[in-house]
Amino acid sequence: MANIDDELRVLQSALRNLEKKQRRGGDDTYRLQIKQLNEMIAARRANSSSSA
Repeated sequence: MANIDDELRVLQSALRNLEKKQRRGGDDTYRLQIKQLNEMIAARRANSSSSA
């Protein structure tokens, strides 16, 4: 389970960094990547709750 927690932390950190870049840039350059990261985080959370 610690492995999934580590993965979640890394994904959430990447998401925060992309969101910061998105805000600074003011355009939709990172929108798809942000969407994909959100989906990956949701999938990891679903996996961690089902295995707990």
